[in-house]
Amino acid sequence: MEVLSSCVMVDDSGRIRLLNPSEFSRSREIAQTSKQILDQLVALEIASRPQRLKAQREEIARLQEELDRLITEYESLATVRREQELLLAQLTYTNAST
Repeated sequence: MEVLSSCVMVDDSGRIRLLNPSEFSRSREIAQTSKQILDQLVALEIASRPQRLKAQREEIARLQEELDRLITEYESLATVRREQELLLAQLTYTNAST
């Protein structure tokens, strides 16, 4: 008889024997409970996805609105700058003419 670990041995006929079957049963219960907990976590993760996606869509929409506002502001500033350059050019031309 050969002892493979503190829980398992191989008898003379080559069969694997548990040294403490109740310990194996307890380990099995723990494994089953762990699997149930993991299954519940996966279910919660899947259930929370729509809410996270909704929040992400709302954030994207908010950022898009902010981007649109900034683009409009930039375009307005660019228009003002072009108008200033035109006025400056007109003043320069007027001063040069007089």
